[in-house]
Amino acid sequence: MYQIIAIVLVIAGLSGCGSKLEAPSELVPVAIEATAAESISESQQLKLWLNERNEELLQMSPIRMAGLGRKDKYNQIDDYSEAAEQKQLLWREKTVEDLQANIKYDALTRDAKISYDVWVYQYETATKMAPYRRHRYLFNQMRDAHSSLPNFLINSHTVKNETEMRA
Repeated sequence: MYQIIAIVLVIAGLSGCGSKLEAPSELVPVAIEATAAESISESQQLKLWLNERNEELLQMSPIRMAGLGRKDKYNQIDDYSEAAEQKQLLWREKTVEDLQANIKYDALTRDAKISYDVWVYQYETATKMAPYRRHRYLFNQMRDAHSSLPNFLINSHTVKNETEMRA
């Protein structure tokens, strides 16, 4: 699970490689937006697609959101059940199918192809690892429920007011 999160962070970083700053959408007139949408490159489409999928993935992990400083789901923690892992794996499968159906690989830049390949690789790795879900130690001295949850509460789940305390 932690490896998947780390790889997603790499993808998020790669998806921004070589991009230029863009004007906020509220500053661009609607007519220009429509024209720009028609002429958007395949690599830019992939970048937008990856940003949307990364946000969806982030919504599945309140702990990661808090670690990034977001307080959208501050009163929740991640679901570590096998059912949740299976649900995320099915979500990944659908994203790869969507990616392959809607993004033309040959039209991508070299950097965009790396991001594309990493996304597919993450799914393939998760699929191959799924049968071994129960083959890990119940407790591990480095990362596990007994250490990661207190670590999260101390370092990421800061409390500055009563609302945050209740969360």
